[in-house]
Amino acid sequence: MSPDIPPQSRQRLMLMYGLLPDLIHSGRLQATSRDFARWLGTSPVTIRHDISWVEMASTGAAYDLVQLQNLLAPLLEPARPLRTALVGLGDSGLSLWSTLEHGAQNRYQIVVGFESRLNRREQLDLPFPVQATTEIVGVCLTRHIEAALLCVEDQETHRCADRLVQGGVHYLVNFTHVVLRVNRHQVLVRECGLWGELPPAPQETT
Repeated sequence: MSPDIPPQSRQRLMLMYGLLPDLIHSGRLQATSRDFARWLGTSPVTIRHDISWVEMASTGAAYDLVQLQNLLAPLLEPARPLRTALVGLGDSGLSLWSTLEHGAQNRYQIVVGFESRLNRREQLDLPFPVQATTEIVGVCLTRHIEAALLCVEDQETHRCADRLVQGGVHYLVNFTHVVLRVNRHQVLVRECGLWGELPPAPQETT
C-alpha cells in the first residue's frame, strides 16, 4: 500500500478489506459510509476520508463492494511472505499445507505448526517444527509470527484464536465453522470456513 497513506487509515482499510468477502458472499453488494462506520467503530466522515485514498467515489449513497474489493486487493499484497503459523494439523490443515507448498505465489511462509494431539504430533513429518497448541503464545512471540491459518476442530477455535492474539499475531485466517470472537480493531480476520478459499495476505503494517 502507498506509504503516503497514514497508518490509521491504512489499518482501517485493512479491516474494511477483511469484511468485504463475507459481505459479498452473503449477497450484499453495496454499503454506505455509515454502514462501515458502524462495523468499524468510527465515523462516516472518517470512512469517506479513508476510501478517498483509493480514489473511489460512491454510487449515489453507497459504495459498490465488489469494486471496492478490487481496488483494495492490489494495494494489500505483502512486500514479502508473512511469517505464518498453521494451527491444526488434521486432514484439513495438511490439505491446506499441500496447497500452500505447491502454490506459485505463496504469500504465507509457514514457520511453525501447532497441533493439540500428542499422537498426531509424533506421527507428522513436516519441514517446519510442530508444537502443542498450549505453547502458542510463547512460540508466536519468540518466532515473531504475523499471521495464522486456523484449521482446528470447532471446539478448539476460540481458545486457539485467543492464544494467537496474545502471541502478537495480527492476521487470522479462519477455516473452521465457528465465527471468531476477537477484537477486530486489533486483529484482521478472514472467515474462510464456509467456502474454504485462501485469501491473499494483507500488506504488513509495520
